[in-house]
Amino acid sequence: MLNSKFDINSPEWIERVFENRNKSYGAYDLRKHYALNLFKAFAITIVSIAVIVLVTSLLMDKVPASVNIKKGAVSVTDKQLKIKLDDAKPEIDKKSKILAPATVHGHNNIVEQVLDSRAVEIKPMPVGGVEAWVKFLENNLRYPPEAKQQRITGSVLMSFIVERDGHISNILVSRPAGHGFDQEALRVLKLSPIWAAGMQGGQTVRVKYILPINFNIEHR
Repeated sequence: MLNSKFDINSPEWIERVFENRNKSYGAYDLRKHYALNLFKAFAITIVSIAVIVLVTSLLMDKVPASVNIKKGAVSVTDKQLKIKLDDAKPEIDKKSKILAPATVHGHNNIVEQVLDSRAVEIKPMPVGGVEAWVKFLENNLRYPPEAKQQRITGSVLMSFIVERDGHISNILVSRPAGHGFDQEALRVLKLSPIWAAGMQGGQTVRVKYILPINFNIEHR
């Protein structure tokens, strides 16, 4: 009786089976090299799977990623800031064209007064003219971020005095607009360059100006 634990693929068993037989027959060769052939088949299978995975991975890397483009997206830039200067026409006080009079003794008792810009012979003028003044405002004014984000527009009415030496003082918000517009207008007017002073009777005088500044966002 055969031992149940005997390995039928062992060399001893194969030699016993093919004893006194033609060992050049294919069955003997297959039996003898069964383990080696099985290992080769397993190795080839593993290598094939690895190659397939590698090639697939390389091909996936070459496929461009899809890009989602949101339609209707709008980007608001500083270039869309549009500042309008309404010819700087002052408001006229119907009761008096002379504002905040003050008397200074000396110099032949010349009365230093704050005059309305419409009441002087020669009005104050920004050095370089109106174009230079507009350029100064455009280069320095910044649209308040919150207002720009919410696409809010506004108009601020500012007032200031052009002093006899050409610098501006008493910068005030005459009509606020909120949303950061007032603070921005104040900030920039404090940076104002020197003006050419107003003239009255051949002498420099103090002149009050009222200046509207409009903040608008262009619609493209």
